[in-house]
Amino acid sequence: MAEEGLVTVRSANSFATTVSLVEGVLAARDLILFGKVDHAAGAKAFGQALPPTVVLLFGSPKGGTPLMAANRMIGLDLPLKALVWEDDEGAVWVTYREPHAVAYEHGLEGPDFPALEAMSQIYAAICGAVAVAAPQAPVRPADEALARDSGPGPLRSQVSAAGQAFIADEPFSNNGTEMGPSPHTLLSSGLAACTALTVRSYADRKGWPLVHVEVSAEHFKDADQTPPDRFSRKITLHGDLDAEQVRRLLEIADRCPVHRTLVGGSRVETVLVPA
Repeated sequence: MAEEGLVTVRSANSFATTVSLVEGVLAARDLILFGKVDHAAGAKAFGQALPPTVVLLFGSPKGGTPLMAANRMIGLDLPLKALVWEDDEGAVWVTYREPHAVAYEHGLEGPDFPALEAMSQIYAAICGAVAVAAPQAPVRPADEALARDSGPGPLRSQVSAAGQAFIADEPFSNNGTEMGPSPHTLLSSGLAACTALTVRSYADRKGWPLVHVEVSAEHFKDADQTPPDRFSRKITLHGDLDAEQVRRLLEIADRCPVHRTLVGGSRVETVLVPA
């Protein structure tokens, strides 16, 4: 064990395959992948360079809650994390903090917290998986979204898209766990985000003084209407804009690609893929 409980192991695989192997261990143990932080992408967005570096955040409230109940401050170290990174020579590594060491720092050790050993076993499984060379991970299309349900029981879906991970869920009233947005809320989010980006892009091209644009979107079902689905969108434009600029930006908002998709309708093609 390294200083401060840090453990680093070398992967026998490429960066992408290593990330895929870690995700495979989590899926096999029915753990939740709460999210991924792509530090290299963040660096690139601001004109800086960083070798591939991703933090995966994962765990299970069932195991972590007793620790949180004993000392809320351990929430700074939960959920569990695994850092997958590539060094300057191209070698790939996985680094994590040993759960027992983390718990010790928060005064949580001993037989009262059996989840700690289970957490250590998760990391041991990850180390074992990445230490063996595996077939190259398939490259998924950049625009492909992948969802995997949580199995029998409460409704929850693990979603991966554009190299990110998040949870799609349902309210408790609909047998969900309320750990993430519902699918229709994700649709609303897409409309809001697309609108904001479309308006921003147009204002920048025109050189208009748009400081920020805020867009909220909400989905409703109107049973007595055709079609029954309705999205309510609210747009706030911040900046010293004149009336004509405001009018034009609201007009541009309707040209948002997601808006056009929702209004124009789409086709859904379904293909059964062998398990």
